[in-house]
Amino acid sequence: MNISRPPDGFRIHFRHENIERAVTDETARNEKFGRAWGDLLERLKMTAHIEGRPAPHIGNGCRLFVSDPNPEAGTPRIMVGYLVLGETVSIRLAVADSGDVARILSEPDRE
Repeated sequence: MNISRPPDGFRIHFRHENIERAVTDETARNEKFGRAWGDLLERLKMTAHIEGRPAPHIGNGCRLFVSDPNPEAGTPRIMVGYLVLGETVSIRLAVADSGDVARILSEPDRE
């Protein structure tokens, strides 16, 4: 599949409201997660079409991106499952893993 990025980057969309709510709650709970999440979204906005690996277990055409954690800075590993379609990146799965605790912020669709 050949996908090109819009000039201003992809529009980020949460597949389900509960994903966005869980991410918002986690951001309020953990400031370092919030910074890491913001950085990850900015990265995906520009490179989602070439980042990550195919992840058909999340959905047809979906990709999975896993960020590098920084334990010294307290930044968790974040896993994001998403679908790039047109000008939109649709987030379908989010997991924050700080090493001792992994918080599943959403679950893949059961389609």
